[in-house]
Amino acid sequence: MMAFCGMLREERKVVMYPKEYFRTLFDLNRDLSQLFFNDFFDSFQFEDSLNHTHIKALMFIKFNEPCSMSTISAKVALEKGSFTTVSHHLIQSGYIEKQRDQEDKRISLLRLTEKGNKFAEEFADQHLEYVKRVIGVLDEPLQTRYLDLVEQLIGLNNQIKSKLSTSKTSKC
Repeated sequence: MMAFCGMLREERKVVMYPKEYFRTLFDLNRDLSQLFFNDFFDSFQFEDSLNHTHIKALMFIKFNEPCSMSTISAKVALEKGSFTTVSHHLIQSGYIEKQRDQEDKRISLLRLTEKGNKFAEEFADQHLEYVKRVIGVLDEPLQTRYLDLVEQLIGLNNQIKSKLSTSKTSKC
């Protein structure tokens, strides 16, 4: 990773070597997903036959409700048709409810029910404890540095997305 970052910083120009660039981003994505999500999902006791996709949808809704089905499907990386099955399961299980947007009746908005909110709160609390344990393997100065770097990366990603976004808006 350090070599990759060095290549990008060379003479303050953005220099990309596609093979190394893509491999490094894929590795980083895989490692972060495994470290902070997949390992936790494997240890979390799911209710009512919920799977990883159901959990991702519930957590996205938790922090963005009400939100359109198309926006959520994009965020959990599913085609709209595939996400319909996920949302129906969550509705039937009592975790979310669907309602029509008052401004545009073609849009269905999803929000958590009391049961869904309770589950999402418990999941978020347990995930926070899990992340504390994961990060806790570092000494305190490195923990602070790591979290600062994550915040910086999120901020920079948001700036890039903002500058690249079109006038297309989403209902969230």
